[in-house]
Amino acid sequence: MAASTRFDRYEILAPLGVGGMGEVVKARAVGPHGFEKIVAIKRIKAEWAQQEAMAQRFIREAQIAARLQHANIVQVFDFGRHEDELFIVMEFIDGQSVDTILAALAEKRKRPTLAQTLQITLDVARALDSAHSLRGKEGEETGVIHRDVSPANVLVSRQGVVKLTDFGIAAFSSHEARTSLVAGKPLYMAPEQIRGEALDARCDLFAVGIVLYEMITGQRPWKGMVDPSADATLDGMDYQAPSTLATGIPPEVDALVERLLQPVRERRVETARDLTKEILAVSYKCQIVLDPGELRPLIGEGPADAHAPTQPSNPSRLETLVATGVSPDGVTMLAPGSEPEVVARVGPAREKRELPMWAFAALMLAVVG
Repeated sequence: MAASTRFDRYEILAPLGVGGMGEVVKARAVGPHGFEKIVAIKRIKAEWAQQEAMAQRFIREAQIAARLQHANIVQVFDFGRHEDELFIVMEFIDGQSVDTILAALAEKRKRPTLAQTLQITLDVARALDSAHSLRGKEGEETGVIHRDVSPANVLVSRQGVVKLTDFGIAAFSSHEARTSLVAGKPLYMAPEQIRGEALDARCDLFAVGIVLYEMITGQRPWKGMVDPSADATLDGMDYQAPSTLATGIPPEVDALVERLLQPVRERRVETARDLTKEILAVSYKCQIVLDPGELRPLIGEGPADAHAPTQPSNPSRLETLVATGVSPDGVTMLAPGSEPEVVARVGPAREKRELPMWAFAALMLAVVG
């Protein structure tokens, strides 16, 4: 990256995250009469921008994200090219990812409260409902499927606002339900996604179910979940209800999680809007008060200019799959129906990680990964 503090019409303030393909930086947009706005800029290196496939993926990411307007989705303000580097200008979120929050709590042998967990899930469901319901310029249904919902792609600001980010591998449900590649993080993929089948919004809800389960229990939903090709049906997997691993979990929450994690999508919660209604119904019945303000204590007091590492420095601490076909940003790209060769997996329990608290740049998208 260029050493200059100027980038196009923006002033670079601090690095926020560095990946194999590019970086995210904190920047300031300035204008007449003292106007200024803090933003996050995601840019990919010139060598990657010159590769047609990666450039198109980045451009597509910007185009999709720019169309999504919702309080729980990170907003995109600008897109351009500067000295052979493609860049996206987006909303800066001063906060942390759920992944980092869970890691910090795990070090203290803690987890989010059930109210905090349901509030985060509710806001993610609202974001997905907006994306899934997107319409085209002529009012036609287009719908955007995220395909990469995970704790790393859910941000929580210091004000308690939840933001869904990373639409780098999103697809329009109307005409891109099936693509030439299976893309995403294997441990958060729905069975039909791993099999390379035509997708609908329910694959995102399956991923939400896994994130919800992890927030409640600190563990993976199925014991022995190792090989994505074998897990594509989840047959023989030893599923444990959240209440068997965490105290104070009512049966209504168990039932909701189980409906999200149904291997057969026809048995899952139907839509993200249905999920929002079910969460509100469960919270009312169980007398769980949902309040975004209760999320504020989850955010640590980290330096605003600290790096946001895209992955822990010690890969043995990753609860993930290392498979063939992994792109430089950590997203697995497989031909439909292919069986990735699993090289390593660590888990299922979350181990202690030494991660700094950081001011998270909005949209740490898959290209930076």
